[in-house]
Amino acid sequence: MISQKAIQYLYKEYNERPESPDCLDFDALFSIPSEYHGISINEENIEICSISQASPFRTISLRHINAIVNLEENIAIVLNNSIIFLSKLSKDIFIDIKRQSPSVVEKIKQLFHC
Repeated sequence: MISQKAIQYLYKEYNERPESPDCLDFDALFSIPSEYHGISINEENIEICSISQASPFRTISLRHINAIVNLEENIAIVLNNSIIFLSKLSKDIFIDIKRQSPSVVEKIKQLFHC
C-alpha cells in the first residue's frame, strides 16, 4: 500500500504537465511484465488493459499526464486530480482520487450545519 504522505508528495512534486508528452518516462511503464497490465501507447493515449473497459482510467490522454514515476514496487501515473499506481510485481492496481478542498460556502454551511 502507498502511504498518504507519498501520495501527497507526488501531487505536490508533479503538479504541472511537462512541456511535451515526449518528456514522460515511458520506459518505466514497459519495465512492468506485459502479462500484468497489458499497456499500449499510441501518439495520443495510454491504454491499460488490466483496468475495466467501463473505467475512465482505462484510456488516458497523454496530454493529461503530469508524470510517470518509477517507485520501488509500483509505477505511478500522476494526473492533476488522481494517481494510478500499477504494481510491478502483480496485477494489482490502486487509484487515488484527490480530495478537493471544500469551498468557502461549503465551510460556512458546515459551521451552521446547513
